Formats: sequence, structure tokens, C-alpha cells
Amino acid sequence: MKLNYKKSGSGPPLVILHGLFGSLDNWFSIAKELVEHYTLYLVDQRNHGDSPHAEEWNYDVMVEDLKELIDDEGLEK
Repeated sequence: MKLNYKKSGSGPPLVILHGLFGSLDNWFSIAKELVEHYTLYLVDQRNHGDSPHAEEWNYDVMVEDLKELIDDEGLEK
């Protein structure tokens, strides 16, 4: 599943995930401080924010979603 995310900054990649019932918007205030040191990926997980919604929703599919994003972006660490 192609997740909605916002990418900003420069430096080593840092992927930030929200908690239950959250969205990537929850991290904007903290991201302002981190963007100077990292390339930030603020991610809406499936069934949250602007990411697609699906019937299947468990840790296994959420890991696969995140792996797809990491692979698409060419992140190694």
C-alpha cells in the first residue's frame, strides 16, 4: 500500500510514525527542530490520516506498508 507521507530536511533519514488514532500532523512541532539535522519522513499509516484505508489492518500488513515506503525511497538504514 502506498502510504501518505511528507518528506523534508536534509541529512540521514529519520522515519517517524504516529501512535494509535494519530496522523503525521501530530509531529509538525517536533519536526521543526529535527529538519535541520535529518531528512524526515512523517508517515500516515494505513487507515490513518490521508493514507488509504483497507479492511485488513494488523501489524504484519503495516510492516509491509512501511517496508514498501523504505524500498521506494531507497533507504538503507
